Amino acid sequence: MPNWACGAAAITGTKPNVVKFVNRFIHSDDVNVDSREERHFARSFKNGMKQDISNEIDAAFQGVPDDMTGTYNLSVDFAWSAYSCLIDGYPQNSPDHCITLDSACIEDQVSVEIITEEGGINFEELITCDAQGELVCDCKDLLPYKCRSCGSVMSLASFNDADEYSCYECGDVGLDPVEEDAELE
Repeated sequence: MPNWACGAAAITGTKPNVVKFVNRFIHSDDVNVDSREERHFARSFKNGMKQDISNEIDAAFQGVPDDMTGTYNLSVDFAWSAYSCLIDGYPQNSPDHCITLDSACIEDQVSVEIITEEGGINFEELITCDAQGELVCDCKDLLPYKCRSCGSVMSLASFNDADEYSCYECGDVGLDPVEEDAELE
C-alpha cells in the first residue's frame, strides 16, 4: 500500500478547459483509464463520480461566460507524491497513457496550484504550473507541533491552521510550533 500525498488543487481557466483538465484525474467511476482517448495523470485520484464533479464545476462557473476564466478547487490524492505522479516518475513509465502536469497545462490552457501533505514520510509539496507550462515545485519536511493540552508532538504542513488542528492523542484543538532548539519528546 503506497503512502498518500493528499491535498487540494486550484485550477484556473475557462470552464471547458477546466473540465478537460479535471477529467485527467482518475475518478471513482473510472473503469479502465488506459483505454481513454485523452492521456491522464498517473496515480492521481479525484474521489467522486464524474457526473457529481461535473455538477460542482457547473456550480463554480455559474454565470461565468465560457470565454472567461474562473477557478475550481478540488481535493486530490496522489500515490506517493504529486511530484512523482505529475512531473517525474510515473508519467514517464507510461507515456502513451499518462501526461505530465506541464504538458497538460499547456494543452488545456489552465494554471494550477497544488498543495499536498504526506504524513508517512513527513513532507509537504507546493506545485504551481501556468498555461505556458512554467513549473515551480517546492517540497519540504512537515513542521513539528506540540499539543497545548497533552504535550504530544506531531507533524503538520505549513498551510494547516495549528490553532484549529486537533491533537491525534487527546483530541483537543490547538497546537503550538516546537522551537528548533527545543527537544522533541
